[in-house]
Amino acid sequence: MTTLAGIPVRVVHRLAARDRRTGQAQRASEVLAQIGGLLDGLLECGEGGVIDLRAIEPGLDHDGLACLEVALGIGEVHATVSATGETVVRETGFPAVWHITHRDSSGSLRTILIDVSWCPEILHSQRADAEAGQRRLRAKLVSEQAARCSDGLP
Repeated sequence: MTTLAGIPVRVVHRLAARDRRTGQAQRASEVLAQIGGLLDGLLECGEGGVIDLRAIEPGLDHDGLACLEVALGIGEVHATVSATGETVVRETGFPAVWHITHRDSSGSLRTILIDVSWCPEILHSQRADAEAGQRRLRAKLVSEQAARCSDGLP
C-alpha cells in the first residue's frame, strides 16, 4: 500500500473493468467467427450446428452476451414455445442464425443457444403430435358434419 503524507492510499486501476469488457468483446467476436463457420457449413453441405453460450470456455459474462446480441441484431421471426418452461426462439439479423433461450417452469434461465439452421428443431412439429392433430381434426370435421345434418344443412 502506498502512502500520501502518512495517509494510507490504495491505488485502484480503472483499466481493469475496461480490460474485462474489451476481453468480453474479443470473446464475442470469436463466437461470431464460430457462427460464421457454422453458416458456411449450412450453406455448403446443409449442416449447421448449435453453440451453447453457457458452456463455452472461457465463457461470456453479461457484457459479452450483450455485445454478441448487439452484433447479431434482430431478425423477422420471433416464437415462444410453452412446454416444460418457456423457450424463446428469435431469428437474428442474419437469416438461419437463431438465438434461443430456455427457462424452466420456475423461470430460471437454463440455456442460451445459437442455432445455425434453416429452422430450429424445437419449432418443427413432431410426427406423433401431427398424427394426434390429424385425429382431432377428423373428429372435429365428423362432429361438425353431424351437427349440420341435424340442423337440416347439407
